[in-house]
This record gives sequence, structure tokens and C-alpha cells, in this order.
Amino acid sequence: MTRETIKEQAELLGINVVMQWVACDKRLPEHEEIVLVYTYTGIDIYQFLDNQFYHYENGYVQNNVVTHWMPLPKPPCA
Repeated sequence: MTRETIKEQAELLGINVVMQWVACDKRLPEHEEIVLVYTYTGIDIYQFLDNQFYHYENGYVQNNVVTHWMPLPKPPCA
């Protein structure tokens, strides 16, 4: 899913989204933080553990392909 697609879907739902990608060479997530990442294959969800990005579903290490990350949005209010 591309950044533009995410923004378009959010706008259709009436959500104001500010996308703030962080370059991995500038700053890394907190330990155990679950984040969106940008890789050569697209956008996915990873967890940052022991200074490495792990794919959230299968646990594979993906440090060599993650260039940028951003925190997940807060869950919706009930």
C-alpha cells in the first residue's frame, strides 16, 4: 500500500493524517515499539527489538531493507 493510498483512504473516512517518516539513519524506534516501516517492497508493520526490525507476523529480521519508519496511529476512540 502506498503512502498516497493510505492518505486517500484516511480522507474518505474523514481522518486527518499527518505522515511523518523518520529516516533510520537519523533515529530508531524505542525498544519493543511496533511501527510502520518502508522497505524496498512497500509499507509493512514491524517490531523493533534489540536494535533490529522484526517482521511483526513472521519474526524475520529486516534491518537491511528498512529505510524509514513511523509510529502507528493511535487506536480510534470508542
